[in-house]
Amino acid sequence: GVAAFDQPFFLTYFSTSLFSLYLVVPLGKTAHRRCTGQAGAEEAEAAATSTSLSGSAPPLLLNSNDPSNALRQPKWNVWQVARVSAVIAPLWISSDYIYNISLGLTSVSSNTIISSTSGAFAYLILLFMQKEKLQYRMLIGVVVSFAGICLVCLADPATANGGEESLLGDVLALIAAAIYGAQTVCIKLLLP
Repeated sequence: GVAAFDQPFFLTYFSTSLFSLYLVVPLGKTAHRRCTGQAGAEEAEAAATSTSLSGSAPPLLLNSNDPSNALRQPKWNVWQVARVSAVIAPLWISSDYIYNISLGLTSVSSNTIISSTSGAFAYLILLFMQKEKLQYRMLIGVVVSFAGICLVCLADPATANGGEESLLGDVLALIAAAIYGAQTVCIKLLLP
């Protein structure tokens, strides 16, 4: 029945699965090329220009003065995309799922403000990994951001009335923001 229906999971699964629609056009083009015999030359070109995940990606701008060299994205093979996706997809789905659960446990305003701290988490993760330099303005922004979260959580009417469920929702929103920050870091480090 309705009581057994897991709405956060369904919402997460449905919204994430819609991304597979982006695959329809490229897969259709590949199938068409293979059926018409045009795949050989293009696959050889793609293999020659593909980047390895351990190596550096080709520059996106070849010559900024030459208008014929517009932004060119490096071509990745299926396995490279799958390896990066295997890292990013679980983070994406888990942050989305936890966020959707938290929506049912706390106010939308608290949830929105708390989830906006994902950028602060990304900065802290990059600092911890030593991929970002410590900037005092950024650190002050992180401290102010988390102080604001504390104020919002304390001012939330559901939490103020002793609502443990609202506090759990706030904590889940914070966890979802941290996971989303980690996902953002992975995207920054793994994609060219």
